Amino acid sequence: MRHRSQELKDKAVAMALGLPEGTPVFENGKLIPKGYVVSVLPRDLKNAKCKDPHRCAIAKAIARMQGLDADVSAAIGGRWAYIPMRRKIGRKVMTYIAKMQATADTQRAIKMFDLTRRMPEAGFEFIPLAVSHQTKARRQYAEAYKRKKELGHKVRKYKRLISTNSIRRLHIFRNENGALA
Repeated sequence: MRHRSQELKDKAVAMALGLPEGTPVFENGKLIPKGYVVSVLPRDLKNAKCKDPHRCAIAKAIARMQGLDADVSAAIGGRWAYIPMRRKIGRKVMTYIAKMQATADTQRAIKMFDLTRRMPEAGFEFIPLAVSHQTKARRQYAEAYKRKKELGHKVRKYKRLISTNSIRRLHIFRNENGALA
């Protein structure tokens, strides 16, 4: 069951990509590929726009690879990507939106394209979302946090520990003799 706010978000994503309102958005499951590699060709770079998630070179390449209509596009942000996909199930062709995560190399290539309008032609990979980034897991974490807070438990939202070894490696905390200050 999806929450009302998530349904509205999915509806907005579908409309922004040029798909009908009822198009489902999947973050995990059998329909999400384990790795989705996109190859950018020179013709994708020709009409691409810098700093536009719907008309960047990778979004154009995805539209070409998926055989999407001219009014349908992918949305490639820095880290997250909404990719319209088609899959044949039996005799029907199902259209859905896969929410995926760009790898570090892909993110660097997107930044480079936005700054210089140049992009390597190598394959750019998108992987499924980590469990911690999926809507269901974030909602469960928020509910558990809320319950603990209501019960009066002392709750730290984020806890970062710095080990003494990592401090020793930092030269900032060393004096002229090399000893830990």
